[in-house]
Amino acid sequence: MKIGVAGPITTSTLAEFIGLNISRIPEGSGGVSVTQFIKGLLKKGCHVSVYSFDFEITVPVTLKGPLLTLYYGPYRQKHRMWDFMKLERKFIQDTIRHDNPDIVHAHWTYEFALAALASGKPTLITVRDWAPTIFRLKTDPYRFGRLLMACATFFKGSHFIANSPYIQKCLKNYLRKDVPVIPNTLDEALFYEGERYLNTSRPAIVSVNNGFAKRKNVKSLMRAYKLIKKEIPACRLMLIGNGFEKDGEADKWAKSELLLDGIEFRGLLPHNKVLEILGHSDLLVHPALEESFGMTLLEAMAKKTPVIAGKDSGAVPWVLNYGKAGILVDVKSPNLIAYEAINLLTDEQLWKKFSNSGYRYAWGNFRLSKIVDQSLNEYKKILTRIK
Repeated sequence: MKIGVAGPITTSTLAEFIGLNISRIPEGSGGVSVTQFIKGLLKKGCHVSVYSFDFEITVPVTLKGPLLTLYYGPYRQKHRMWDFMKLERKFIQDTIRHDNPDIVHAHWTYEFALAALASGKPTLITVRDWAPTIFRLKTDPYRFGRLLMACATFFKGSHFIANSPYIQKCLKNYLRKDVPVIPNTLDEALFYEGERYLNTSRPAIVSVNNGFAKRKNVKSLMRAYKLIKKEIPACRLMLIGNGFEKDGEADKWAKSELLLDGIEFRGLLPHNKVLEILGHSDLLVHPALEESFGMTLLEAMAKKTPVIAGKDSGAVPWVLNYGKAGILVDVKSPNLIAYEAINLLTDEQLWKKFSNSGYRYAWGNFRLSKIVDQSLNEYKKILTRIK
């Protein structure tokens, strides 16, 4: 079976499968969960073609390895939603037709899914977020365009999977049918194998977020940190992601609120650096109000770093096994975030409990080989039905 995958990827994570100098080729446009999944397919010996984009190129680029072929098209930096990403969708659609895979697995419900459906090839779509909720939380023209694209995908598509029960429920309400859940995944090699210990002298809290929007709710975390620091003066907070650069949007807001003391604004970092920081931190606080999954939660759990996150934040309770693999709290309340963080960072036994329980749950439910097998079974079902 030749499998096509349409979605954003990070090329460097797949370097071993193409054998090229990574500094000379497109790095892609992100997509940690998709890249991890592709790696799992390749480890199973599958032939995989990937249809993706890169912001830095102006003409298509193709890279080939023994099992893996990467097709990159240009991705417009601005204004691509004006025509609903028509140029980007045409590249993916034409490339799929030329490459002729047996099945295409498209990720998210936007340009990749619509292009895969337009190619005429059997298409399975992983729904990785819920556009109506995102638009309610951030009502700008770009999100409205994505909402319309998602609606078109739901109308045209036949085969869907959800990455969490939260998304599964949204799909059932919208499509009036059940879809299987196949969650995000993490390579077994990224799971930490040694013992972890709480840094009682200078504990480090980390939070990884893409943007300083209302949905990410990082303002509540920064207000909570001020309370934490009163009880644990040596504690530090690292904020990672787009919008959290020095002198960036979050930094300026914190300065206006007199909340800068002890906060490190690290900005956007390479994924391997983020994983390194997660593995040396004592606590991940993920204050998002809504998540379709929350890949950062899984990455922290795999590094044996305890997690505090939202009890009503979409798929978050499920990822944290409803409070058994991480601490769930009302993330709208800085006082409650601070209370749980102080308890965890001052109680070594409690810290060790969540360090170990999070790790065990992540390994048992989200490791790469297990999730890839589930997807391969779905491909076989779809191809059998259409014969």
